[in-house]
Amino acid sequence: MDEKSTSLNIAMKAFSSIATIFLPLQVISGIFGMNVQVPGQHIMSLMPFYMVVLSMLLFSTALFVYFKWTKWL
Repeated sequence: MDEKSTSLNIAMKAFSSIATIFLPLQVISGIFGMNVQVPGQHIMSLMPFYMVVLSMLLFSTALFVYFKWTKWL
């Protein structure tokens, strides 16, 4: 019984770290996906869009590296 509990704990640790990586991405895309003015939207370029996407990529990469460094993934 102890073996099943240990393997379940390891799996749940991996699932929770993956959920922690994706949760901020959903929040950022949800905020900028609403029908509101995006900061910098008055500029006629795609720079605000690229900045949001870049921030999402940097944040998820930083969390992934942190979880790999702490051996959670």
